[in-house]
Amino acid sequence: LKQPVLVFDPNKCYKIVNKNSNKALDVFEARLGNNVPIIQYNYHGGNNQKWQFSTTSNGFVKIKARHSNKYVACLNNDNNAAVVQHDYSSNGSRDWKIECLSNGLYRIKHKSSEKYLTTKNNSIADNAAIVIKNWDNSDAQKWQIVEVSCTNGSSLTTQAVFTTQGKAILNKI
Repeated sequence: LKQPVLVFDPNKCYKIVNKNSNKALDVFEARLGNNVPIIQYNYHGGNNQKWQFSTTSNGFVKIKARHSNKYVACLNNDNNAAVVQHDYSSNGSRDWKIECLSNGLYRIKHKSSEKYLTTKNNSIADNAAIVIKNWDNSDAQKWQIVEVSCTNGSSLTTQAVFTTQGKAILNKI
């Protein structure tokens, strides 16, 4: 099965929501520095829960935190390695591949480790760590990517649904 090419508008913002917990990807305490943990937290619309995607020349995506302009990164390739925000580097530790599953869900694969973005220990709690892990098909590794307003504190506007041709269809919710 050939994966569609997902095209994200780099000028739009998205929230990334875990299927298992229904919580959003979040930069801990909206901190601005490097190596700040990426966690899951109830969605509140802060810019530390909003992400912008841009495509690299090799077809991977960079996922940038709206509040800090730093990127989702994993600096270690081991199972359960922590995911953090960090300045961009082209060494593969900040590059990801978004792969379509079904029912509007995606898995997010780390380039250099070939492991997947996962909520640690299948947790449903606020502040649970986000790690990379070998694919196990658990709901802790499945994500929704939902377009939101780029304004801090604003609510959900549309959900991005991608066709097999890679074209986005935005559904108002």
